[in-house]
Amino acid sequence: MAKNPQSGIERRRSVRVELRIPIRVKGKDASGQEVDVPAEAEQVSLHGVRIWAGTEFRPGVEVELANAETRQSSLYRVVWAREKPEQRRWLLGLELSSGQSSLWGVSLSADSAKNS
Repeated sequence: MAKNPQSGIERRRSVRVELRIPIRVKGKDASGQEVDVPAEAEQVSLHGVRIWAGTEFRPGVEVELANAETRQSSLYRVVWAREKPEQRRWLLGLELSSGQSSLWGVSLSADSAKNS
């Protein structure tokens, strides 16, 4: 994410929407094992998502996310991972892989954010 040098304000490629959607995450966990685990999307945008998962995934790993409500799936790349030991979960930031479609089923355009 880039900061505007004049204002110091962060600029994002698309708006973020706070929501909770049950998902599945398929991919290699931090130990290299192929897993298919439940997780929860917490904040979504056209280009990425922040999720909670009970499994650690390392930055750089590509995973498949499946929306449990719509059954749509897309590939994402793990950008960052933070352990939350008090919750026994991981907070993960993921970026939508090139050529993939967003799977959240909500409008994520800047215009819809201005009108809400």
